Amino acid sequence: LRRHGSSASASRVAGGECAIHRQLEDQLAEHLGTEEAIVTVGGYIANMATIRYLMGEGDLILFDEFCHNSLLEGCVSSKARRMQFRHNDLDHLDRLLNKQREQHRRVLVVVESVYSMDGDIVDLEKLVAIKNRHNAFLMVDEAHSIGVLGDTGRGLCEHAGVAAADVDIIMGTLSKSLASCGGFIAGSRALTGLLRYIVPGFLLYSAGVPPTSCAASLAVLTTLRNDNSRVQRLQANARAFRAIAQELELDTGLADATPIVPIMLGAAGDSVEKMAWVTREMYRNRVHVVGITYPVVPRDEARLRFFLTSEHDENQYRRALEITRQVIQRSQEVHA
Repeated sequence: LRRHGSSASASRVAGGECAIHRQLEDQLAEHLGTEEAIVTVGGYIANMATIRYLMGEGDLILFDEFCHNSLLEGCVSSKARRMQFRHNDLDHLDRLLNKQREQHRRVLVVVESVYSMDGDIVDLEKLVAIKNRHNAFLMVDEAHSIGVLGDTGRGLCEHAGVAAADVDIIMGTLSKSLASCGGFIAGSRALTGLLRYIVPGFLLYSAGVPPTSCAASLAVLTTLRNDNSRVQRLQANARAFRAIAQELELDTGLADATPIVPIMLGAAGDSVEKMAWVTREMYRNRVHVVGITYPVVPRDEARLRFFLTSEHDENQYRRALEITRQVIQRSQEVHA
């Protein structure tokens, strides 16, 4: 803050670039194993602008039906044809590519590494094989996997044992494990060079990320590089939480090895009124958890979405889940 002030003050091309911007980009690329990375003021704009400006007429975008709104907005705002495939059904994706690939100039497959409402993980090894077989590009949104998946928190590629170079576009945010605010795209030098100077949402017309935000994320990357104990505790906590939930006969939906764990409510939270009652009762019992219901998720799939951390312990998780079970039971009685 003393060195750079609290604002970049301008777009990076027009004088708003500080040395710390490049330092963060270099450290992100090193952490992920890519050639380069480019930082933006937000993850939403990173997704939307990248897809919009890389794909055009004659192209096809295939996206998972559970993809985040920012990815969908990028698909819609591009001039490419777009098709969705069933959630994490890579066989469905393969069949669509078999039918559609030869009819389009370029094809982009868009997925998330960890899906934010369900906590499940895409099969990256199988996905890379499919995209290579069909000569397609692959974009993976790693907003919820950096600092979470892999032995050292490097994300989905480390978790799956896949080289980062096998993913054409890696997207992430600074606002989750990287403890700040902003977004980034990582990949080849050709990709980041293109985005830097022709895409309006990156360096040309958008102010640079505040230097203080860069410094916060740099500190996290330094911590991850020197000590992976928080990552290991987080992963252990996620396993413990799911095991306790199973013991208490609570439904964790599609959750898989991530610290995003839904507790499915079904009829107990299938309306805004019911969900409001459930979340209010949870908060009164000193458990802070966000309730999600239709239209954010499909009907009959209302849930409490727990976000776990490395700093909690099994006793806290057990108490929270026992309270969850009690509140669900009371909700069914109150709203019978």
